[in-house]
Amino acid sequence: MCLSEPQAGSSLSDIATRAVFEGQSVLGSRYRLTGSKMGISGG
Repeated sequence: MCLSEPQAGSSLSDIATRAVFEGQSVLGSRYRLTGSKMGISGG
């Protein structure tokens, strides 16, 4: 898995990004994402 955030490193239990359901639109379900990501090389 290539999941990481600046404060979490490789610990998946420390990932803090969240997706909150905001409702439906003509394009489908809508979610608000909060958090940050970090680039990974050689994953």
